[in-house]
Amino acid sequence: GNAAKGVDMNTAPYGRISTFGSAEKTTSGSTYLYKDWKIATIQLNEGEVPNVPVNVDLRNMMIEINTDKGIRVISMSRVRRLLVGYENIDQQIFENTKAYNGAQAHINGLVEVLVNNETALLKYYYGYTSEGSYNAALDMGNNETKMMVKSRYFLFKNGKLVEVPKNRKKFIKNFPIEQQDALKTFLEEKDLTLKNQSDLIIVCNYLNEKQVKF
Repeated sequence: GNAAKGVDMNTAPYGRISTFGSAEKTTSGSTYLYKDWKIATIQLNEGEVPNVPVNVDLRNMMIEINTDKGIRVISMSRVRRLLVGYENIDQQIFENTKAYNGAQAHINGLVEVLVNNETALLKYYYGYTSEGSYNAALDMGNNETKMMVKSRYFLFKNGKLVEVPKNRKKFIKNFPIEQQDALKTFLEEKDLTLKNQSDLIIVCNYLNEKQVKF
């Protein structure tokens, strides 16, 4: 017979092919926004649920509430605003994407408001699943499914929602030609990267200060 990893092949006439156990399929990671419960206030169109332990299920687009009677869920579509944490202590503010014309960028659910000004900076979280690349026939690769949380950034002004590209040149092209040189100089002098959230906040504040249009 011919020895092969995971397969015993006998190539003689009427020979046998015997297969051994394939790699076990596993799943790791999570598409929940937080590792633990967070205290939050949920503002709905029909009322408010104050100071409750929550987590955000990005895969199913739900807000989970930990109550003394078990876990309760609310669809993100019903949530107008979500205030996670305590005011003036690193509080995260989420708004429904409908408030920022999310349909323009094909996003729905909630966005975190990082800068709330004439030009707003928004962060959109979403669940992402990466399937394993295991090949059973060759018994190669891994059979692990990885679940993770990813994010995209957007600028919003005067009803227009624009995604922030990670490339500087593509980013600058979103603005009027007469403002592009000044913006390019600002990014270079400050050595700002569009992949870094703190840098994006600086850029957004600059756009507001200079009243840059897009």
